[in-house]
Formats: sequence, structure tokens, C-alpha cells
Amino acid sequence: AEATGQVASGDLDVAIGLKRDDEIGLLINSFNHMVRELKESKESIHAAYTESDRRRLCMENILENIQSGVISLDADGNIITINSSACAILNVSSEDVMGKNYKEILSAIQSDSLQQMIRGIKLKTLRTVEKEVWATIRGKRTMLRVSIMGLRDSAEQKALAWQEVARRIAHEVKNPLTPIKLSTERMLKKWQQKDEDFPQVFEGSMRTIIREVDSLRRLVDEFSRFEKMPEINKSPTALAGIIDGVVNLYRDYKGFSITVSLPENMPLIDMDGEQCKRVLINLFENAIQAMNTGGNIEVTVDLDAAANRVFIDVADNGPGIREEDKEKLFLPYFSTKKEGTGLGLAIANRIIREHGGSLRVRDNVPRGTVFTIEMPIKEG
Repeated sequence: AEATGQVASGDLDVAIGLKRDDEIGLLINSFNHMVRELKESKESIHAAYTESDRRRLCMENILENIQSGVISLDADGNIITINSSACAILNVSSEDVMGKNYKEILSAIQSDSLQQMIRGIKLKTLRTVEKEVWATIRGKRTMLRVSIMGLRDSAEQKALAWQEVARRIAHEVKNPLTPIKLSTERMLKKWQQKDEDFPQVFEGSMRTIIREVDSLRRLVDEFSRFEKMPEINKSPTALAGIIDGVVNLYRDYKGFSITVSLPENMPLIDMDGEQCKRVLINLFENAIQAMNTGGNIEVTVDLDAAANRVFIDVADNGPGIREEDKEKLFLPYFSTKKEGTGLGLAIANRIIREHGGSLRVRDNVPRGTVFTIEMPIKEG
């Protein structure tokens, strides 16, 4: 009776050591056997729960750190998961839509193409349907790349998430390679021309290479631990130094002119200097590739202290961007270049958004493109 009370209170390490050959002995043996099975079942359930929770956390971490919006539905069409990217794209909060039918979200999206796409789906035979559609969400017209997949098991869902992670990793690893290549080319050019300032250029270029190799090592270390894209680490930073470091990488490009306009007494900006440098390098690379054989790049910085905002314009006088492409520029996988990954501007946009800012594009006058980075000057 005492042992039964202990088991009832949750103690499954109980065992009655009394040995008897009569009916009481049989009862004792059955009792001990029952307690052992209870304990084994409890441990098995705990292990299964721990593994399930680990997998859930792993999947949630993956979904929260990819650019694409991901929504999963149960068999009745009710929303069971929605990541932060989907909330941002659709301008909703997860609390408002979790557990509700997908038609409630659909009602806020004005798109005949999307409606037709969904009406044509047959759940029993659905594997993957993908299409680009124009949509108006909360009054804003945008291009969506919609992919609808019927999940028969968890492998397909993991494959979908890891496919984007792998592509983003490949793109992010390439970022430090650009300044390494430019610094090497600059040293080689100075050496071949026997320029007098070669020792200074050599030292500066080697420092750049060492710094970028260290950055590459950090990236590899982070990704090897299956973590997300490098976290934003803000600190008071001299924006002029970041811009100057990027401009110096491209100064020796034949046929290209670079000018920088900065206000006097620039304050320090709360930013991740390395990440913002990657954004500027991406914009410079796009401008140079667009202008091809030569052109002008103008970097203009404006401050609005009252609004706590800094504006950085990177303008070129290239061929410009087609109006129909502007809405797609910041979508993952969209690229106007044949060999482009379509991730450069998507990642740049995310970096600026994580700084509490925005990245926009407009036409330059009379010709070309202007990308505008807007960020807070100070945290909060």
C-alpha cells in the first residue's frame, strides 16, 4: 500500500524487495513489473518529446531566418504556422491569423491570378505549384512568387527551407571574395606600372584581404553550426569610414568616376559596419555591371536629425531599371543578370530592414538608377 502511494505521487523508482512464493509474492512481482513498464514508458515519452521539441525548434529557427514567407495549413485549410517574413509581406500579425482559415488572409490580397491559381488546385494530387502573380496588399501593389506544396512528410518541408538556406549561404560566402579580388587586382596593377605608391597600396590591400578572410572564416564558423545569417551587431560607427573603404576598392576601375558628398560634422551612426559595407559593395557591383564599360557613381549622404534618420543615395548613370522589374528587385531569386543568384538585393534589403530602415529604388535624372538606404541615426 505504501509503495502504491509512492507510485501515485510520481516516484517510479519504487521496487518491493520481499520474496514470497504465494499469491502475495505473485502480486509483488506483478506490481514491480508494472512499475518498471511505467518508468520505461515515461522515459520513452520524455525522449520522444525532447526529440520532437528539438526538431520543432530547429524548424522554427530555419523558417524564421529565411527571406521567403512560409505558411503551413492543416487538412481543413487552417493556419498552423506562419513565419515573420510571411507576416511582413502580408502585413499581418501571427496572433491575428493563427488557427484561422487561409481564406481570411486571402481576402486581404487582391489578385485575380492568385485566386485562379488556388481554385485550380486539387489537394489529392497536389505536389508543387509555382507562379509569379501581381497582387495588391493593404493598398500596395507588389509582385509575389507563390509556391504551394502538398506535404506528404516532413522531408519535403525541410528540403524547401534548406534549399533557400543553402543558396543564401553560397551568396553570403561570395561577399568577402569581392574586396579580396579587387584588392589583389589593385596591387597587381600598381606593381605592373611600377607606381611609387605601391608600398602604401600593398599594405592597405593586404589589410583588406586579411580582414575579409577573417570575415569569411566567421561566416563559415557560423554556418557550420547551422545558425542563421550573421546577426546584426550595432555600435556607433563612422559612416564616412565605411563609405571610404568601399569607394577605395573601386577607385582604379578604368572608365568609372566615383564622387562622394557628405555633410559636415557627421555623427556616429548606430550600425553594423561590416553588414552595411556588404550592402554598399552590392550596390556598387550592380551599378558597375549595369554601366558595363564606364560611367559615374555618386554617393550622397543626407541627415535629418529631427527625424533621427540618415539617407544614403547610390546613383549611377547606367541604362536604368525597367518599371516592371522594380517591384521584383528585392524578391529572392529575381535577377536581371544572366549569372545572378537573385539574392544580393534581397539580402541587402533584409540587412537594412534589420537596422530599422528601408532600401528603395528610383530612376536617376536624366538617366540611370538611384538606390536609397534610409536608417535610424541612433538606436531607439
